[in-house]
Amino acid sequence: MTTYVRVRDAELKHEFDVPEGHPFIERGLYEPVKSDRYPPSHVARPMKAHIKPASTRARQSATSAEAPQVATEKEN
Repeated sequence: MTTYVRVRDAELKHEFDVPEGHPFIERGLYEPVKSDRYPPSHVARPMKAHIKPASTRARQSATSAEAPQVATEKEN
């Protein structure tokens, strides 16, 4: 019977279950999550997606916008 362990994707930070001994764990692409919270299981659990907080996403989109920094006639 397959045993699943909870891991976190190192780049995207999503959490999900993979079979124990998965090669991506050994390569460091997946980081094991604390086993006291998510003990090994015989059934794969639902994925938990990592979403950045809204304030972080808004700040990133505002700084990366290609809008010119020129005042309009209304602003003057």
